[in-house]
Amino acid sequence: MITAEGECSLLEVETHLPIGVEDSAIEVIDFLKQHGAVFANVNDDVLTLVIKDHGAAFDPTQHEEVDIDAELDERAIGGLGIHLVRTIMDTVEYQRTSNGYNLLVLTKNLKTIN
Repeated sequence: MITAEGECSLLEVETHLPIGVEDSAIEVIDFLKQHGAVFANVNDDVLTLVIKDHGAAFDPTQHEEVDIDAELDERAIGGLGIHLVRTIMDTVEYQRTSNGYNLLVLTKNLKTIN
């Protein structure tokens, strides 16, 4: 469900949706192969995405930072998607619910998108 308030249209959200959001949703939903859902809301020009799944607990906010300056053959495999999400989004929050769901909440102020 996507709702928009004010002057921010659905087309603007689709046009400016950061790759980090898409990458995060794809990684969570496809990799875990569990029931998942993505909820989106725009309020006061702030896009909020909630990605919910019932997979194994994984807190991307605790993932080690990627050394993007290291040579390719010296880099650890993985973590670039999380790096993109952290770089592009304004906030990234994770919660494991008491009933076993992962909730990843991402926000982006749409006024800051060029």
